[in-house]
Amino acid sequence: MNIRKKLPALDVTAFEDAPCFIVAFYTALGWNPDNQALDPRLIKMHPEMWNYLCGQLIALGGRAAGLGWMNFGPSADENGEYRLDKHEIKILKGAFTDVSKRIHAC
Repeated sequence: MNIRKKLPALDVTAFEDAPCFIVAFYTALGWNPDNQALDPRLIKMHPEMWNYLCGQLIALGGRAAGLGWMNFGPSADENGEYRLDKHEIKILKGAFTDVSKRIHAC
């Protein structure tokens, strides 16, 4: 699976905290937290939007929220390899992997 999707239309301020936003972000992209592992390094987004969302999360929950995005958010396509527009996401093969054991999320 190598697909492009629109950036999920989620309002950061509508969430209680950064982890809940991050889970909702990936769920909107098609991740099922109940039975799929997630590799955020295999999800790419435009660097301008990555920085915008990071700033929004810092405003929501401080530096820790920004660090959460840096560690668990998607990767910014810094070198333009995927030629993404600002509102586009690239999901690479292996980003969502089925697992047999149930995983619990927000």
